[in-house]
Amino acid sequence: MTVSTVVASLLPIMWSHSTGAEVMKPLATPVLGGHGQLTRLVLIVTPVIFSWLASRLSVARTETHAASPQPRTTAGDGPGELTTRRRMT
Repeated sequence: MTVSTVVASLLPIMWSHSTGAEVMKPLATPVLGGHGQLTRLVLIVTPVIFSWLASRLSVARTETHAASPQPRTTAGDGPGELTTRRRMT
């Protein structure tokens, strides 16, 4: 919402040919470009990086989990209690 407001307010300045436009156009151009880049970064690049990292971490956890002994769950002392013990190999 903020980016769309900034873009909507700066587009008339970019298209203007009236008095003072030669001063404002060089100021509005990098702001519009920066907001465009930021929007692409936030909506496309960041989710791609996070999903890539999540897949790498899940693969690493799977490999680590497969290499370590699995915990064995057995009945505890009281009714409904479960205790976890490591299997001795």
